[in-house]
Amino acid sequence: MNFNTLLINEKKPVCKKITATYQLDNGVLGGPVESEFSYKIENSTKVNINIEQLGIRKIVITTEKEVSTGILFSLCQSIEKLLMLFEGRFVPLEYMCFSDSDEFTDDNLIEAGTWYKDKRLGCYESSDFSMYNCNKIISYNEVINEKLLKDWIELDKELDLASNVIFYALSKNFATVDIKCIFSIELAEAFIDLIKERKGLFSSLKPGNRGTTLKMCLDMLITKYGNLIFEEEIRSKKDFLQMFVRSRNRMMHIKRHQGDNYLDGAESILYTIKFFNLYRIIIFETLGIDEGFYLDNLKLSIAKWNEWEEVLEKFLNRID
Repeated sequence: MNFNTLLINEKKPVCKKITATYQLDNGVLGGPVESEFSYKIENSTKVNINIEQLGIRKIVITTEKEVSTGILFSLCQSIEKLLMLFEGRFVPLEYMCFSDSDEFTDDNLIEAGTWYKDKRLGCYESSDFSMYNCNKIISYNEVINEKLLKDWIELDKELDLASNVIFYALSKNFATVDIKCIFSIELAEAFIDLIKERKGLFSSLKPGNRGTTLKMCLDMLITKYGNLIFEEEIRSKKDFLQMFVRSRNRMMHIKRHQGDNYLDGAESILYTIKFFNLYRIIIFETLGIDEGFYLDNLKLSIAKWNEWEEVLEKFLNRID
């Protein structure tokens, strides 16, 4: 019986192990680096997670008893998303396989691995501009553990669609760069809500209600979390926030003859990255990751992006 027949019969294979291998299309990953820790999934089933890297990356998850391939696949993707926040990119998945089952054949498990790999969402394929090494600000082996992964999975669920938007904004297949940037700007309201619920800050803001504008949300987030990321923009004393709002309005309220007071293509790339940095810093703080693990690398990354193709300088020069 092949895997598709098993799905039709609503009988997903169960096993004790998933192995996923990742490799850059161009270049190799550093190493040797390795992290290993225990974790608990449904019904308190204990699993062992090993993430090793030397040229390529391998994630191996083993369980003490057989569980659904879907559960193992979901856990593996949660790890991938957390690593992406550290590194600013998804490393391409080269191969995925399941193994160690008393009930299902090796052929069933191989087919299952291929099926899950082929069904992955487009957000797991990172855009070219997100593949730059400077986007990496945390080495996973320095911070990842059982508690961090558990807290991330809970936060990922809480963020819901907003989490997907973060990853799609840096993906290869989602949309043109201007649309990606607009969605990144729009995420400010979701993060205001998150911070209100988690920390009790920004109580005067009510995103979606009359009296709370997108510009107010952007201003509050950047003032609290983004002074380093938007340091040059703030120093310029230009109304760069209004340019973000105009760009959002241009897409959300389509009209003719809107002029050029909005982000162009290169600027959209720059600010997609900057907003990604803003949101991942908020996520890191929410997860309790000390800034000592990433602050120096973040400064270097921001400096490189601020110098990229003179985009920032030209942007500030053309703001009213």
